[in-house]
Amino acid sequence: MKIYVDQEKPSSPSSPSSPSSILALAKNSKNHNKVNKILERLEKYIISKESIVHVYSKEGIYQVNENQIYKLYVKTEKIHENIVLNKSDDDDDDDKIVTLVIDDSVIEKVLVHQIPYEHVNIPLIIHKYSLNKNKNNKVGLMLVIEFIEKKDNKDNKDNKDNLKPINYYFEYGPEVGYNNNLPIEDINVFLSLLN
Repeated sequence: MKIYVDQEKPSSPSSPSSPSSILALAKNSKNHNKVNKILERLEKYIISKESIVHVYSKEGIYQVNENQIYKLYVKTEKIHENIVLNKSDDDDDDDKIVTLVIDDSVIEKVLVHQIPYEHVNIPLIIHKYSLNKNKNNKVGLMLVIEFIEKKDNKDNKDNKDNLKPINYYFEYGPEVGYNNNLPIEDINVFLSLLN
């Protein structure tokens, strides 16, 4: 299950308390140092980094990962109600309200050996973060941040100065030690680290 922070809330993008602050900061190149500080705070929680390419065509969506090509089939499971978190006692403060959107779709990957001739590809670098691992080496809630490389500086791929965050969401499900209770405290910790 993926959990997104609703970006349509009436909070100001320049507000430091905005839950989308890392993405809003990344839009403006003047805020590069602020984005790097946020990523430095998250660095101790990183559990994996991977490079993938998403390919979009009229025939469907594909993913290239470790020299393997997969066609992606999205299957919707359930529709969930959005979850509203109020981060303060004052109900009139719209900047403190965070709405979580739950996507319970299942993506089935089928190995294929070619992609359509006409397509658009988006190379992504994906970082996954977790606050803790349990004794079975499974993680609980994961924060996933998708980056693209800046076009002007492709020489050093590992340098965080070359990465621009374009999306983030939380993953929580059977593959990450899922139980029926949503870990709201972990989500709040990550949201505070992203601000």
